[in-house]
Amino acid sequence: MLPITVAPGVEIDADALKRVAGMFQLPGEHVRLNPDQKFIGEDAAALDARRTFFGDRVLVVAETRVDPCTDGAGHLINYVLEGVAGRHNAKAFMGPQGFEHLYGMLVTRAGETWFVPFDGDKDPAEVSGPARRIDTTEMPRSLCYAFGLADPTLGPGMSAAEFFAEHEASPSMGEYVLAPNGDAWVLEYSPWMSGASPAEIAAAEAAIAAATAPAAA
Repeated sequence: MLPITVAPGVEIDADALKRVAGMFQLPGEHVRLNPDQKFIGEDAAALDARRTFFGDRVLVVAETRVDPCTDGAGHLINYVLEGVAGRHNAKAFMGPQGFEHLYGMLVTRAGETWFVPFDGDKDPAEVSGPARRIDTTEMPRSLCYAFGLADPTLGPGMSAAEFFAEHEASPSMGEYVLAPNGDAWVLEYSPWMSGASPAEIAAAEAAIAAATAPAAA
């Protein structure tokens, strides 16, 4: 059973609860405020007040809740945070390390998986930054949910090794959410992805070659 509290009167099915577990933190896990998250209809003063109150503190989730919306239409996900009064919209928070949401290619070469950023406004798309090595030993629950991978909380699925190996023969272009992890990056989520063209693959391979080239003496 998922460790999620469903408020009385809220109707939510098992698949929707699984999505909550996949996309949000669960009790005992850590979050901090996303200072750039602004809600529809929210004025600048409310955002500033939230930034001032939470700052850059890392907080522990005490409870993950599905509560009714104030207008009675649908539901929203709230956190109860240790040492903080009240319930707080979970969408206002992110993982402690922060994240970057980028367009580019996920590709595996010589046993290593890379993210290569592209400028999607160019036609054809062009590489827009250095290749970033993906730490394939870190498998966030959000990534497992997005791609149907095996996870202790979410259940059985494709293995991480199979998922990353697929990108050897079939690199993918799309939007990816990455979190920093030392000298590598953790792949956290992708809202969409599609196939890569031969020209895009060649450009990404050139970026990987540049990233792995020995430093000049």
